[in-house]
Amino acid sequence: MEIIEKLTNKVIYTLSQKPENKTPENIRKLIEFESNNPFDSIKLTHEEIESIAKQVEHQFGLTMEEGTLIVDDENFEPWLHIKKSNVDFEPYFWNRYEKLLLQRGFAPPVVSSIDNVTDKVVGRLEDPDKKGQWYRRGMVVGYVQSGKTANFIGVINKASDAGYKLIIILAGMQESLRSQTQERVDEGYIGQDSSKKNNVSTHDTLLGVGHINSERIPLTFTDKHNDFKNTQNFQVQQYNNATVLVVKKNTSILARLRDWLKKNNSNSDGNISNLPLLMIDDEADHASVNTNNPDKDPT
Repeated sequence: MEIIEKLTNKVIYTLSQKPENKTPENIRKLIEFESNNPFDSIKLTHEEIESIAKQVEHQFGLTMEEGTLIVDDENFEPWLHIKKSNVDFEPYFWNRYEKLLLQRGFAPPVVSSIDNVTDKVVGRLEDPDKKGQWYRRGMVVGYVQSGKTANFIGVINKASDAGYKLIIILAGMQESLRSQTQERVDEGYIGQDSSKKNNVSTHDTLLGVGHINSERIPLTFTDKHNDFKNTQNFQVQQYNNATVLVVKKNTSILARLRDWLKKNNSNSDGNISNLPLLMIDDEADHASVNTNNPDKDPT
């Protein structure tokens, strides 16, 4: 829309004259002020304001806000910094993703912020090498168009470096959204077009991080055209790298996934152990299970 482009350029010009005002809060206030100009008045939605703000921030190479960490588990033992200090630790997946972000035009301060934020998130997961049964969960909140996908792909790259073996991404209920998420995962994590993964020796299948380094390629049983299907007798632990699945919140698909895990990746007692799993619900506000009484305290 021409008027939005005009508004964006006006905001960029104003901020270039007053560098001290280039804070996220001031940028959004300026956008709202300019949109209410009596000569060019335009009613903007919250999403449109955020979209303009991100364009302005990108123009000036501003640092992404790192947010606030809220925890209620004082007994949790930090582990990531210890693992990263090990001489044998190699951040293979994160290194190539970091290079991709810089190649794609992310400002260095923003990439540094993503690095710090994803360290915080992964550091609050459990150590995948911890013995016995364990269970951790948490929530990350971000604005629309605030780089959530770039951040969670950073998380799965670092989780793989740390030792997580199975990564399941719940990508909403619509196939179009699942396919779009799969494409982002292919580019930023797998490094190969998942729809052509059977042609593993063909250089033409590589994309994104795969062009930076293709020595190690995560495995996937989903692609941009197909949700999870029967994978026969594959055992996740037998594969050196992680296995990643991008699936819809669909009863039959989730049941198929559960049955596959029980059949091929469980002990004789039916329990799935020695398989560190990271599950990311990319649409946590849509079709998630309500585990509490909805009349008293809905989740």
